[in-house]
Amino acid sequence: MKKVLSVYLKPYYGRMLNCQSSDESFLTYFTIILNAMINISKMFVIVSKAVASANRIAEAAFNDYQMYRAQFEQA
Repeated sequence: MKKVLSVYLKPYYGRMLNCQSSDESFLTYFTIILNAMINISKMFVIVSKAVASANRIAEAAFNDYQMYRAQFEQA
């Protein structure tokens, strides 16, 4: 069956690969650009989450340092 289809479609296969309508080409181009924009926006979200997390870690470390220092000042 596969051999029969490949023999039948062989003359049309090259034309199917090389020819795209302008609408299909535009949609392909638009999809590529849109995916790139989505990935860039995801990177901004990841960076903003990382900055917020780093600020929380720094705040917790600073509070631990203050508590540690207060213990030695009382003694």
